[in-house]
Amino acid sequence: MKTSIFNLPTLSILFFVTFSLIIFVPNWSAAQSNAYLDDRYSVAYSNTVVEATTPKTNDHKTIKAEAVNTIATYKEGKSAFDNYISQNVTYPEMAKTYAFEGTTIVRFKVMPNGTLDQFTVVQSTHPICDKEVIKTLKQMPHWNAAKKNGKSVESVQEVSVDFRLN
Repeated sequence: MKTSIFNLPTLSILFFVTFSLIIFVPNWSAAQSNAYLDDRYSVAYSNTVVEATTPKTNDHKTIKAEAVNTIATYKEGKSAFDNYISQNVTYPEMAKTYAFEGTTIVRFKVMPNGTLDQFTVVQSTHPICDKEVIKTLKQMPHWNAAKKNGKSVESVQEVSVDFRLN
């Protein structure tokens, strides 16, 4: 004889609860998109250019998209950042002695003025290795802050550092 997870009383209680909830749910309207209609501007996007037109006066303005919204970046570029990390993060002697290996991931904020702040270890190799990564990040030169609508804003970045013995 087969046994079922749900027996008749359990199913009736489940249906009763479900239908009771449906009755008490307020009337829902259809989902709406995140876009909103604005009769003052029409905007066309491409990979690098934003074109805005004002219909009433037919003024036309072209803005480079990367000047309006950008992510935070190391001023010298990605490869220079990788070089900086590899040259300045040292494998702690204690970690070598006890053969601590792994990947440390640190999340941090890039502030509007380009400084790095609020370091959080997301994945730890060992606290001594984590401290070495944070120490190196704190000593870094300023970054280019993220921009939203042309204004510098704080943003979150992550870096991962592998600690491996050869």
